[in-house]
Amino acid sequence: MSEEFVSFSEENIAIMRNTRRLLDEYNSTGYDEVDRRTALLHEMLGACGEDVTIQTPFKITYGTHVHIGEHVFINYQADFLDGGEIRIGNRVMIGPEVKIFSGNHSLIPEERMKIVDGKLQLISKAEPVVIGDDVWICGNVTICPGVNIGSRAVIAAGAVVTKDVPEGCLVGGNPAKQIRTIKG
Repeated sequence: MSEEFVSFSEENIAIMRNTRRLLDEYNSTGYDEVDRRTALLHEMLGACGEDVTIQTPFKITYGTHVHIGEHVFINYQADFLDGGEIRIGNRVMIGPEVKIFSGNHSLIPEERMKIVDGKLQLISKAEPVVIGDDVWICGNVTICPGVNIGSRAVIAAGAVVTKDVPEGCLVGGNPAKQIRTIKG
């Protein structure tokens, strides 16, 4: 179920400004600054488990909607548009240039844009993305709003995931389709 919100409300702008400040600092830290990087992730994200590595550069909108489990590796150029929650399980590997979108908009123009007091307001819908444990998301994958990815699934490089992915299977393509079940 989706929940509507105004993308650029005063409250959301304040959250985005703070997140941008923290993100700029995170993206400028060196790899040897492990303690500082970890502290910034804990301050920027809704939740962050132990042993989380996010390569830089990293992009995120709000940060507060992202919850990451333990022993997670996220490669270069990850881009999380977290209008809704993004929940990442334990022991997850995310390849380079992966995009995860948990905010959406109505197909009807009057429902996605409104003019209030002479200013444009973008009306978004929060549609959470949930990624189970032991998932591998290969490079250049796009995960669309509202998708659940089952534990032990593998998403092939370049896939565009528009629908839920069952546990323990390999999906790929655009739109992503099940290729096979993973044994083991």
